[in-house]
Amino acid sequence: MLKIEIKEASLTGRKWADGRTVYEQHAWAFIPERNGNAADYPQRITLRLEDGAAPYPAGFYRLPPSDLYVGNFGALTIGRAHLVPLVAAQKQAA
Repeated sequence: MLKIEIKEASLTGRKWADGRTVYEQHAWAFIPERNGNAADYPQRITLRLEDGAAPYPAGFYRLPPSDLYVGNFGALTIGRAHLVPLVAAQKQAA
């Protein structure tokens, strides 16, 4: 499970040359070190959100497997974010 923390509920919009706007939200991902040990600090990441989506509220989330896909050159890639609150994920597992 990849744990994500949202620290503030704000979006950034970037206009592309073709007129589309891509909405992003900054977050922190708790990614283990290459040796598998827990990292001392989370890494700052940028999440792309669906058009018209509200920003995620501050809190802890998990990244569902459905947000992952194999992209160019066989690289594992994160698509648009559909984060699941950790509290909701824990209730579903129980």
